[in-house]
Amino acid sequence: MIITKKLRGLYRLEAVKKNVFGVVISKRKLTDWFDNLITNTGLNLHATSTVVNSVRVGTGTSIPQVSDVALQSQVATASIDSVESYKWQTNPYYAYSRYKFEFASGLDSNLSEVGVFNSSGSMFSRSQIVDTFGNRTNVRIYSDEVLIVYYELRIYQSLDDITGSITFTGFVGGTYDYVIRPAVATLSVGDCGDCIVTLGNLALYQHPTDFGDILDYPVGTECSTTDAVYYYSDYVANSNYRIATIRIGPESGNSDNSTGISVILFSLGFHYWKIMFTPYIPKTEEHSLTLNFGVSWGRY
Repeated sequence: MIITKKLRGLYRLEAVKKNVFGVVISKRKLTDWFDNLITNTGLNLHATSTVVNSVRVGTGTSIPQVSDVALQSQVATASIDSVESYKWQTNPYYAYSRYKFEFASGLDSNLSEVGVFNSSGSMFSRSQIVDTFGNRTNVRIYSDEVLIVYYELRIYQSLDDITGSITFTGFVGGTYDYVIRPAVATLSVGDCGDCIVTLGNLALYQHPTDFGDILDYPVGTECSTTDAVYYYSDYVANSNYRIATIRIGPESGNSDNSTGISVILFSLGFHYWKIMFTPYIPKTEEHSLTLNFGVSWGRY
């Protein structure tokens, strides 16, 4: 069972002036939103760690490459000032986090490149600064201005059903058909800069009356998740793939009338998902159930 995600990042720059009390008294738009290039290092970082910690600007003019590990000519750096996380409310329903970075005053420079870095100084994203028409350009920051950079990291989930069959071994062994579908697609789940394979928010359903579409929770009788746990495979560099595992222990998900587990709801990497099994899985307190989900990701 493999779930695929796509990553996209965008920058926007502005300059502000403040009075002696630190209150903004004027604002100057420097750019519209423009796309970035997420580096190979960035794709690797997202497998295990938080990827957004600081932004750096520079005067380099080289075209960004996926192999880049630094700006060409760095001038200044700033840490996160604030972050907000949301879900886009219409199709394609991507999750996004918007980070604000505020530089110290006195920069006084012509800038042509920008990049986002993690807490260890590894570069997640780089871009040449471009104008409204997508042409490379310089932006001027004066000594009495403060540069503000916004970075928006988006994570897109596949909105199509994923179907197949899975064979379990053990006492309740056998082959079960499944359908994996996005759930509550307008609901945000955490900071998009965190590890992309993070599991959570598990719910188990015995008697579904409605599996629901991509905007819905399943409807049905829920059962216990008391001893359910999550764990993850080691990451192989440059694979952009990791296995996330849900283990439902003896105290969780047990049938009250032998109907079994029919639907599982869970969050995985900033989105909710639900999976429906046919036939139902006849789990009791004598059983544990282990489910592995492959997670792959790449550039949008």
